[in-house]
Amino acid sequence: MLVGVTEFLSNALPDFAVRFFELFTMLGEQYALIAFMGLFYWCIDKKRGQFIALSAVSSLCLNNFVKNVFRVRRPFEVSDKVRVTRGNTATGHSFPSGHTQNAATAAFSAVKGTKNTIALVIAVVYVLLIAMSRLVLGVHYITDVVGGIVFAFVGIYIAEWVENLANKRGQAYLLVLCVLPVLSILSVFINGAQSKDALTSAGIALGAIIGIVIERKYINFDVQGKKITKIIRFVSGILIVVFLMYLLKLLLPEGAVFRVIRYAVIGFTASAAVPYLFKKIRL
Repeated sequence: MLVGVTEFLSNALPDFAVRFFELFTMLGEQYALIAFMGLFYWCIDKKRGQFIALSAVSSLCLNNFVKNVFRVRRPFEVSDKVRVTRGNTATGHSFPSGHTQNAATAAFSAVKGTKNTIALVIAVVYVLLIAMSRLVLGVHYITDVVGGIVFAFVGIYIAEWVENLANKRGQAYLLVLCVLPVLSILSVFINGAQSKDALTSAGIALGAIIGIVIERKYINFDVQGKKITKIIRFVSGILIVVFLMYLLKLLLPEGAVFRVIRYAVIGFTASAAVPYLFKKIRL
């Protein structure tokens, strides 16, 4: 029955509508989320940006851990009636939806505590469209996208709980969040688990968590500045992170350990090295 919903939605819409959802689903992918977090972290509100980042990496590790525990097959692997579009984005197991969970985590952590109705509506509509896109593209069940939203709130709650602990007892307590990337790494040893995404998320999380601890204790970067300064800061920060992603892929060999190291360096660079650079050059 669950696959029937995906079968219907993946075949029901005209091509132009499918193209719309194909484009929209990109807003739940890594480069869009990196840009979103970078915008907050480096340019708008560092404290909120760090909370979004902590929520995102917690949720990401949780997503891959749960995927490897349940190991649910994709709809197109179960039924040949499912019309698949942009199937290359369907990495790992099906439950819960990574795109939906990432989008929900970023959006709802960004508006958490706000009384801005417009911002809340935009966040809800954005998440629902991402969730719908995963069904229309034929890569998830409805339980996957619902599960993604649920686990997004779990990730946000965990990040908030640990951050409150760190604010009371010291920023080093943020390292408690490192339990989640460790779980993500351990999940690859489950029979039938898929390791690539789990190791990637673990690396990013470890680097980002450690980087935020160091930024808070030793760097204390300030996001204030003129609009043009913030634009330059945002663009240069994104270019540094993206360039590093491709450079490390060329320099480091393949393998589980090097994958974790590579993405840990990326997470640390975005959360600590880039803010340090901005502070040093007064950007």
